[in-house]
Amino acid sequence: MEQPSAKRRRARQAPDKFAGGSSGNQREEELYQLAIANSRLEMRLATFRDHPIPDAPVFRPTAEEFADPLAYIDSIRAEAEPHGICKIVPPEGWKVPCAVDWTSPKRFNTKKQRVDNLGEALPFDDGNRYTLAEYRHMADGFLRQRVGEKHAGKEGDELLRALEEDYWGLVDKGEEAVEVEYGND
Repeated sequence: MEQPSAKRRRARQAPDKFAGGSSGNQREEELYQLAIANSRLEMRLATFRDHPIPDAPVFRPTAEEFADPLAYIDSIRAEAEPHGICKIVPPEGWKVPCAVDWTSPKRFNTKKQRVDNLGEALPFDDGNRYTLAEYRHMADGFLRQRVGEKHAGKEGDELLRALEEDYWGLVDKGEEAVEVEYGND
């Protein structure tokens, strides 16, 4: 009489790892290493001041050209697209049509972000809860204080350039500890 066969268990095997494992072919491994090297190079180029990133093109449309902002963007696309980014300075007096209800009682969470630690991949702490009006008040107060302390008397493009240099000084060099709250995503 034949014995019923016992269920056999498959032996478990650890999965092969892509990097250095036996499952990837040599070309995949070369491409993987090249991608890692390129990523490291791009990080260095983007963060070190001895390799400045070229300025993006700046467009300054007239009020007539900017009457329909999306049509204007479409009209400059061929010129701007090769750069990957551009800056559009709206005409004097142009106001963004606001679709935000600043009186809404809805609240949202923020995160506390140490600007001087952004390159360290540290997690962000929880910030406060705000309505839009409360957040705007807090952010405007921070801006007034920061501009008053470090950039008094500067306006327009001069102020924007100074604020950008200030930001990169914080991020790249950690020149001072600065914490901001950003609207949580």
